[in-house]
Amino acid sequence: MNADTETIDKLFEILRNERRRRLCFVMADTDDQVFSLEELVDQLVPQETTVDTTEAEVHDCIAASIHHIHLPKMADFGIIEYDERSSTVRCEDLSMSEFGDWERGNLRVVE
Repeated sequence: MNADTETIDKLFEILRNERRRRLCFVMADTDDQVFSLEELVDQLVPQETTVDTTEAEVHDCIAASIHHIHLPKMADFGIIEYDERSSTVRCEDLSMSEFGDWERGNLRVVE
């Protein structure tokens, strides 16, 4: 397996998770390059709240999972920089223009 194949495999590993795809879209859809954990959570809550859950329940679940799992995994891959102490995310040049059109059509939306 060559380096390009490994990189592609890691990218697909990152993007196979719906919550990480949503995070990428949230960060790519703005000119901002720095986000607080709270800002990202607030963007995801409406997309993931169902009739069986409250926004507070969803908020806590999302905050825990992106803080402990998703943002560190994305940072390890190099898509973002994540400062766990300050709960700050920095992403520069996160452009999904070519990939985004295809992926948005295939993104499962929870309503």
